[in-house]
Amino acid sequence: MPDGALMLIPSDLDVCVVDPDPVLYNTLAPLFHSAHARLRRFSTAEDLLAGCGPGDVHCVVAKALLPGISGIELIDRLRRSGSSAPVVLVVPPDDVDTAVAAMRSGALDVLEAPPPISRLLHTLMASCNGGEKSRRAAAPLDSNGA
Repeated sequence: MPDGALMLIPSDLDVCVVDPDPVLYNTLAPLFHSAHARLRRFSTAEDLLAGCGPGDVHCVVAKALLPGISGIELIDRLRRSGSSAPVVLVVPPDDVDTAVAAMRSGALDVLEAPPPISRLLHTLMASCNGGEKSRRAAAPLDSNGA
């Protein structure tokens, strides 16, 4: 990633990473720290839900397949709690069924593991700063897929 990419991360970016494996968090942490942006790590969806109220979650990156509550179920629980935080789900390579389920659940974006950091950062910055447009984009599909 070019050094200039650091300057693109706004200091008010606040992202929760939900992943039992610390690799993604550890990759993002220096970039967020240098930009004075906030990055929080949760090993499970249950940890995020227990540790944060709906207004405390601004943007989420989660594995779609997690122990306990899945990333897909996490989106549903966030919506039921009143949170409209954009959620980016990371799916296993070539797992089309999980990717489709993630999009239908209301994921803002679905990235194949391991996610390209530049694309993930671009998605996070656009979604977390996109206001109402992002919330509309993150709305779940209806039963007709619309």
